[in-house]
Amino acid sequence: MIEEGGIPRLKRWRLKLQDILNLPGVRRTVTLSSTYKMASRLSNIAFQACRRYASQAGAGGHAHGESAKVWKNSFYLIGVPAVGLVWYNAYYIMPQHPERDEFVAYPHLRIRSKPFPWGDGQHSLFHNSYYNALPDGYEEGSEELHGHH
Repeated sequence: MIEEGGIPRLKRWRLKLQDILNLPGVRRTVTLSSTYKMASRLSNIAFQACRRYASQAGAGGHAHGESAKVWKNSFYLIGVPAVGLVWYNAYYIMPQHPERDEFVAYPHLRIRSKPFPWGDGQHSLFHNSYYNALPDGYEEGSEELHGHH
């Protein structure tokens, strides 16, 4: 762990940290030795994790088989039930065609500073005549689109 200047990497890091902590206006709330200990512990944990990963990868296809089994089980035990619950909610719990709100002419809604560049200029591109009101109210005859309402 010795670099080109002859100073070990962690010691050089500790010197830089000491310079930062000694700047005017910076309160020294932690001691340098406790910071060094914490950095040392974290680097040891990271090193051990890397060593563990490398040993598992070098062991062959054993780690791959376990990983594939975990993902397959999680798909069947979590993914499929989640999709089933969403499907049940969409088709049986939520209403398929909710009632539209009564039209109230609020002055801040449906402002048309310039017309849309298609059609008559009042209808949006994905306009639904039952749910989307024009500036002066719902279109005449739009109730027949949803006759059961």
